[in-house]
Amino acid sequence: MPVLFKNYHWCPVNYLKIMKYALFIELRGFLGILGLLSASGKRR
Repeated sequence: MPVLFKNYHWCPVNYLKIMKYALFIELRGFLGILGLLSASGKRR
């Protein structure tokens, strides 16, 4: 999302909000990947 970051770069509040949202998405994705890996490991 480089365009979004460029648009909101001048406003630190919006920038922090976007960073929080991105971190939340990354954390959820990371946990999801870990869950998939552990599930596939249990099947084997």
